[in-house]
Amino acid sequence: MPDEPVTPDLHLLRLLVHVRDSQRSDPEGTRRTIIGEAMSLFTRLGYGGTSMRAIASAVGVQAGSLYAHFPRGKQEILFEGLRDICDEVLAHVSRPLTPTMSTREQLETLIRQHVSWQLDNGAKGLAWHAAFGGLGVYGAMSGAEQAQIKAARRLYHDYLEALVAQLAGPENARPRAQATLTLCDNAHRLRPSPEAPSSQVADLVVEMADRIIGLPAQVPIPS
Repeated sequence: MPDEPVTPDLHLLRLLVHVRDSQRSDPEGTRRTIIGEAMSLFTRLGYGGTSMRAIASAVGVQAGSLYAHFPRGKQEILFEGLRDICDEVLAHVSRPLTPTMSTREQLETLIRQHVSWQLDNGAKGLAWHAAFGGLGVYGAMSGAEQAQIKAARRLYHDYLEALVAQLAGPENARPRAQATLTLCDNAHRLRPSPEAPSSQVADLVVEMADRIIGLPAQVPIPS
């Protein structure tokens, strides 16, 4: 007898538990500053084109001092940067979600939260998109590190897929969910002008996602 599909509510619970358990502190903020500058450089110059010296220059410290925080150098910075960005995205998209929302409300809220994070986080949003857009940075990490990042992302993907499956049926739920994520990740490309509010872009992404998933148009949930 085949296993029953996992409900969106259970996927949401798993996502919320991960967010709760992945909270980390950085009292002085030094590591966070290093990671932020490094991820910006990785996005603009590529992982291979970014040296520890360049990261140190961006932070305003000597290159040798970076190893006090990251003994394994660039590889460790890359892993922690991707992990932090991934967990930040998951925390942001899940913050307003509750099982009491309808499945449609959860889907639209998820999309709007993802779009707002992408548009409001500048270089980090671009780093998220670049890292998972086929630029090959996974090869710079160990198998265990890759598995940790992929497992966190899988929580999000599986939740979205479960929402799509419940709303439009299981057939083609995965590619439809993936296409919706691609829309969210490219939200900056849909912004008509730098001054346009993120809510305007989110309205467009929700409308396009509804068409991809096969849902009827509806009045948007107030953002």
